[in-house]
Amino acid sequence: MNQYRLIFILFIGLITTTAFAQNKISGKLSDHETREVLPYATVRLLQQDSTFVAGTVTDSLGHYRISDIKNGDYLLYFSTIGYKPKVIQVSVRQDTNLPTVEMESDNVMLEGVTVTGSSFIQKKDHLLILPSKEQVKHSFTGYDLLYNLMIPGLTVNRKDKTVTSMTGKATLYINGIEADAKEIQSLQPKDIERVEYYVLPTNGQFTGDAASVNYITKTYKTGGYITIDGLQNIGYLKGDYNIGAKVSHNNTNYSFWAGHTMQRYQGVETEKEELLSFPDHVINRNTTNNGAAYKNNQQYTQFKVSNDNEKRNLSASFAVVRDETPRNNHHELLNYTGDNAYNTESEDKNRSKSLRSTLNLTGNFVINKHHQLKFRLNGGYTQNHYKRNYTEGELRSVSDVDEDLYSFDGQVAHLFQISPSNSLYSRVTHFHNVTSSLYNGDYPSWQHLWKGETLFQFDYMHQFGEKLIMMISPGALYSAYKAKFEGWYGCELKGHF
Repeated sequence: MNQYRLIFILFIGLITTTAFAQNKISGKLSDHETREVLPYATVRLLQQDSTFVAGTVTDSLGHYRISDIKNGDYLLYFSTIGYKPKVIQVSVRQDTNLPTVEMESDNVMLEGVTVTGSSFIQKKDHLLILPSKEQVKHSFTGYDLLYNLMIPGLTVNRKDKTVTSMTGKATLYINGIEADAKEIQSLQPKDIERVEYYVLPTNGQFTGDAASVNYITKTYKTGGYITIDGLQNIGYLKGDYNIGAKVSHNNTNYSFWAGHTMQRYQGVETEKEELLSFPDHVINRNTTNNGAAYKNNQQYTQFKVSNDNEKRNLSASFAVVRDETPRNNHHELLNYTGDNAYNTESEDKNRSKSLRSTLNLTGNFVINKHHQLKFRLNGGYTQNHYKRNYTEGELRSVSDVDEDLYSFDGQVAHLFQISPSNSLYSRVTHFHNVTSSLYNGDYPSWQHLWKGETLFQFDYMHQFGEKLIMMISPGALYSAYKAKFEGWYGCELKGHF
């Protein structure tokens, strides 16, 4: 039976920069002698022991505000180039508007000037940050430097390698080309000249992102580097080892990454209580795990080539990832109480293996000052194998699964910059997935799932001054699927939405 359905989505958003919080600190910064305002100065809120709490920068009129502050006593630290740093004490019990803070000029003349703090420069549509020598010195990766910059509203998780802003996940770029976690991890801090931070960008190549972070690096006509890093846990076996290399020649960059991770433990003991509810009775089960054993290893390799100039950015990458868990075993003691109470033991043995390969192509073309064209093509193939053998008393269950997964997605996007404050961003995206699974064991069967989705989206954005953005986002989604099952429960399903 076929069904057709068109889903129409309309989203109208009105976004302002006004925020409400229980406690806020606000104020103004000015020059002690001239009384002129000090724009783009760094303001940090610290605990009494100088632990960092929050930070911001003054706007073009010298005003600052820090929100979401708990009751307590704090230090406010002000700094900007050409002025002596200043610290004041502040007690927060409610919303606090401080008197104007005046900073004294640093008139010491030096043959050379050393900037020790990062410089925040507010542009019309983004924040430009110039890293200091100290921040670069204490950074080893692109994530480290971004963390040390302490950009207000941006959260950097160096462990999980994620960057989020108040508006959502931030997309990361290197010289305008979208980069993945491995590229940012292997980025040399000494090569980073500046960082651009956009929130809900409304024009240019970053349109459509919730937030964008663009690393601007030094340009090398010819050269390269190699990076090696490793992490080894003490107490149980867990290691992560990686190598990366990059070679540049004229406008083309060649990058290579490879790595190996491993984890192994045994003898873990756990205990849990469960309540199993049936229509006519209830059973309590106490489970004690006294023999857990786990072993996993993963290897990956990735190659990427990119080429860019003033009119276009092109990149292509290919990656292979192998993941194997040869042992994931649990031995448990089970104690059932209630109706039909008894004690028994269970043994759960699992192992799995996965091999995934992906190919990614992206391009960005600047047609003229009003039009840009973007495209991306991603394809992947994954082969998985799972096997599980579970016994409980005299009962036994066996599962043996082989899966083949094919995935493809592509997008064509067009940006029409009508005027500096008006833009229209249209895009067509298609997702296609095919899954074929063969089940052996207790219930042999086979299934094949085909699914395709096509999404049409239009984003119209209008900026009112510097503090207000209106976005209208209509869209339409077409989805089609087909599922086929063969085995002890054979059936077939088809549909369109």
